[in-house]
Amino acid sequence: MQRSNEEAAWTGHPLQPFDRHAGGYRTRWDAHPLVREQRARVWAACVRHFPAGARVADVGCGPGTDALGLAALGFTVLACDASAGMVAEARARGVDARVLPAESIDALGEVDGVLSDFGALNCVDLEAFGRALRLRPGGVLVAVVMGPCCPAETVALLTRGRVREAWRRRRVSELPLEGGRVPVRWLRPADFAALPGIELVHVEALGVLHPPADLGGRPGRRSRWDMRLGALPLLRGAGDHTLVVARRR
Repeated sequence: MQRSNEEAAWTGHPLQPFDRHAGGYRTRWDAHPLVREQRARVWAACVRHFPAGARVADVGCGPGTDALGLAALGFTVLACDASAGMVAEARARGVDARVLPAESIDALGEVDGVLSDFGALNCVDLEAFGRALRLRPGGVLVAVVMGPCCPAETVALLTRGRVREAWRRRRVSELPLEGGRVPVRWLRPADFAALPGIELVHVEALGVLHPPADLGGRPGRRSRWDMRLGALPLLRGAGDHTLVVARRR
């Protein structure tokens, strides 16, 4: 009954278009070679920065791929998503997920770590999320977000003649999805540094040399250089996604 009430409470949430996207999400993204490569980099960051056996919140868990991966790595995972459709997909895979927006993460209680992967925090009120964050002192947030600058995406769109879309990250505040529109805010590492009690630990770009997966990006010989270049100070914000690691003081 509790879960049904949660789902009813969030009917009409601005992220509801993800409900319709949930069924095809895994087919479209989880099996994509570039997405799998980048997700492996995110999990490696979690292993480096979360203590062994940590209690970790997976915020914006989608169909549960990260939750299952973190659990297999020995973490205790609390999974949540604002989309009831995504939560249903995660539960069908055995993930004990709940319908909960990122701005209400305090309902999960204090945790040792938080993972929010592949742009989930781009679609929420980051300041409200920061106020609700209940990381223990020394606890770590691993966030993978979309930034305002992705040269590889711009080049890929221009070469396809999609000129009006090429600089969309600088001006678009909503993106179409499954017949609806979802709010989006392009985030920089400085946005996380501005959260109360948070300090940046590590920043790197994912996809400096690769265009996004939906524009034909594929792993290959460039992947090793992509990892090296993504860690350079001038290029940390120039990927399809930015991996931000931050710690609670």
